[in-house]
Amino acid sequence: MLPLIQVPGSASSSPAPTTPGTSGFWSLSVEMPPAINNNTSNIASPNLIAAFLFVIPFNTTCSGMAICIGSAVAGANVDVALYNLAGVGMFNSNGAPFGGSGFSAATTGAKNTTFFTRVAIPAGTYYLAWTGAGTVSSIGYYINGSNTTTVHAMTYATGQPSSFRSSDAASGGVLPSTLNLAHLSSNAGEGDDPPTTFFAS
Repeated sequence: MLPLIQVPGSASSSPAPTTPGTSGFWSLSVEMPPAINNNTSNIASPNLIAAFLFVIPFNTTCSGMAICIGSAVAGANVDVALYNLAGVGMFNSNGAPFGGSGFSAATTGAKNTTFFTRVAIPAGTYYLAWTGAGTVSSIGYYINGSNTTTVHAMTYATGQPSSFRSSDAASGGVLPSTLNLAHLSSNAGEGDDPPTTFFAS
């Protein structure tokens, strides 16, 4: 799946970068505009790590992220991170190096973060990973009105190669700095929908 280039003024229902007019790209979707489904949780259990393999076809940088919390959970955090094909973390919700508490899931709606240091991202294949702590919450994910025509359908497809769960657990809703690829297994049939994520350049 190729990322979608951000077009100023488009995708009004989706998370926006912190600074109006900031360029960047969306993860995992070729739809325009990507709508958000907040009705079903894509975090199956506390601290479960799910991941989705996708391609960034250009060299870029990242200065921050935005997601949308679909269901609020008091005192809980969610985290989203980008890992390279070797499982090394490029950044998570707190930037690079990894750390902090991720995004707060105490309230619904768009959550933005700005990194202290802009992170270089070479063109290549990456894992988008996500997790959450406490009672199960959700991060809004791509949908266009029918689960059969979105990334959602791919996570249910038998033998599909792109969607995974890890046998490792996150800690307090924060992802580790390294994704152990040997501990990933296909999550076909589980429906862990990749969260709608905007990477601000």
